[in-house]
Amino acid sequence: MKKWMFYLAGVILFAGILAACNKDDDDPDNCAEGWEIAVNTKLQAAIDAGQVWAMSGVKEDCEKYKDALYDYLDAVRDLEDCYVLAGQKQAWEQAIQESEDDINSITCE
Repeated sequence: MKKWMFYLAGVILFAGILAACNKDDDDPDNCAEGWEIAVNTKLQAAIDAGQVWAMSGVKEDCEKYKDALYDYLDAVRDLEDCYVLAGQKQAWEQAIQESEDDINSITCE
């Protein structure tokens, strides 16, 4: 479980750096605001769902947690153009794939 958190943290860190570097009114893809609005909201939802599952240990809460993580990854995927513009598409794709694999490895029992 810690492995996917490491990759997820890497994606978050890179996206934060990207957002800070792209605070530009000429940003055609709205990368900075996209991160702050869409991704941050989904990330917080995943964190909240993880906390609920950690407290309850209930299968349904685990499934909600996994769904929230997938929603977060979908939001990050929507910002693909931002990573391409930053020249980080390959690293982004690898982080997304590793994160998805790690989420898939979470077993809800």
